[in-house]
Amino acid sequence: MTELEKNKNKHTQGFTLAELLIVVAIIAVLVAVSVPMFMSKKKKTEDTVCQYNRKTLVRQIMLDRMGDDGLSDADAEAVLEKSDAYCPAGGEYTVQLDELYIKVICDIHGASMGGTEDIKVSDTFVSDYRDFTVEYLKNHTSKENNNDLIRKAFLEKYNGKWPTLTVGSDSYSIQPYYQGKDQSKPVEECVWLFARKDETAASGWHVPYVYNIVDGKWYGATKTNGSPGGSANIVYDDIKSLDEAIKNKKHANGKLQWAEVTGYKESD
Repeated sequence: MTELEKNKNKHTQGFTLAELLIVVAIIAVLVAVSVPMFMSKKKKTEDTVCQYNRKTLVRQIMLDRMGDDGLSDADAEAVLEKSDAYCPAGGEYTVQLDELYIKVICDIHGASMGGTEDIKVSDTFVSDYRDFTVEYLKNHTSKENNNDLIRKAFLEKYNGKWPTLTVGSDSYSIQPYYQGKDQSKPVEECVWLFARKDETAASGWHVPYVYNIVDGKWYGATKTNGSPGGSANIVYDDIKSLDEAIKNKKHANGKLQWAEVTGYKESD
């Protein structure tokens, strides 16, 4: 055998058993590390979605009770059955009615509750805008399904004026935002509220206040030093990613971009 043929045989040899075992071991380590992280993230997402769905059901039953003082347990259960809201982890929902509160319980993630006094302008407004958006999308072409046209049509149908958020001595216009890029997602996952002094969308989607539908709270954008009075982006894929950003997004210096607003007033 010539020297050339010997060198050729060396280069065409496959992996040795030892090398294959090393590769398998590395893959096993990567799987062992990544699977728990994935499962933890999945569980957290399921919990967030379930919490939002429970709160949505509570608000819907509260609104029905406002229109019907004789709302029964069977009526409340009917709301659960008709709703598309469900626990992504497979939990079952039940409802408890009381004179002072309404409670929707998931047998996996626990309960969400609210009383009649918890109904706010933001709750009814976002519900109305969702319903309007659903009907609008049914009757218009995809070219007409942009956020600005839906907002304009909503104002034309109703009183032509947005509700008001008052923080301290300053008043802001409460407005809806619809993220319609992904038409496969349900409308209820793609509508949220923000507030700013300008009643139009001309200044873009960096705003001083946003309403987090997941926990039912208003948040104010912060300046880089963490103090109130900032402006931040509210364009995200859905309410889950918006909630994640509100709770965790930070400035370069580590200060949170959003802070809960505790003193405010809403009005029609």
